[in-house]
Amino acid sequence: MLGIFTGTIVNALTVIIGTAVGCVFKGEKLKRIGERVFQGFGLFTVMLGISGAIDLPQPLFMLASLIIGTAIGELADLDDKFNRLANWLQSKFAKEGDTGFANGFISGTLLFCVGSMTIMGALQSGLSNQHTIYYTKSVLDGFSACMFAMGSGMGVGFASLAVLIYQGALVALSSLLAPIMTEEILAVSTAVGSLSVLGLGLNMLGITKLKVANFLPAMFVPIVYQIIMVLFHLGSETSCSPSRPSSGALLSWVSGSEWRASNPLRSVRPAWRWLPSPWGSSPSSSSRRSGQIRPRRTA
Repeated sequence: MLGIFTGTIVNALTVIIGTAVGCVFKGEKLKRIGERVFQGFGLFTVMLGISGAIDLPQPLFMLASLIIGTAIGELADLDDKFNRLANWLQSKFAKEGDTGFANGFISGTLLFCVGSMTIMGALQSGLSNQHTIYYTKSVLDGFSACMFAMGSGMGVGFASLAVLIYQGALVALSSLLAPIMTEEILAVSTAVGSLSVLGLGLNMLGITKLKVANFLPAMFVPIVYQIIMVLFHLGSETSCSPSRPSSGALLSWVSGSEWRASNPLRSVRPAWRWLPSPWGSSPSSSSRRSGQIRPRRTA
């Protein structure tokens, strides 16, 4: 049973190792190099956010998700709660005068937990006990933690706790998530989350001082929308239609050759066009001919 969490555990460990390596550059002799690398990583984060949101899938739905989610985050003041947790961790584990601890923890949590690889990796780990996506993500997060720690210190390493909790929960719930994560829902959720990554990059460069944590609920609005569609059978062709692929069909894409680990930073809006849409589109005729979707047998 614990085997399905292997990818998540490896991911958390690489964050810790990357942070330890990056903290070496916090010393006086290498501090200037660390600061420049951190600025370069800020530029990289901005590029990552732009590349994830550039397609603007379903722009009106994306805008509605952003407005609703941000309003929820602002009412709950998630940024303040994150800061309180970070300050508590700082008082327990950080050295006196480590002013970058809280920022490293919060920013690291956002960076490592937002993105399509987090969701798709959870589905792959939970449904097939394979961890290719999370192993790829681990390498990326390890290098990211290293560069991030050069500017923010050991607080980045504590983001591994968020990785364990958040990704572990997604893996545990993977069998429930698989029928919900259609192409449009994943694309919109990823694009909205990428805007948070863009804001994080701008904060790292000192251009803005956005409360990025308050934007986080926006990426879950499309998922909640899809759950409502499923529960109440809404739409002309709902997500509960007989042509809906099983979690095994989704798994065949997640663990199949169409996953390009060599280019993991691109938005995952790829070839699985056969997934049904909550806006009423139907699977393509070519997918029916290929046998990827089989109609449900009637009694």
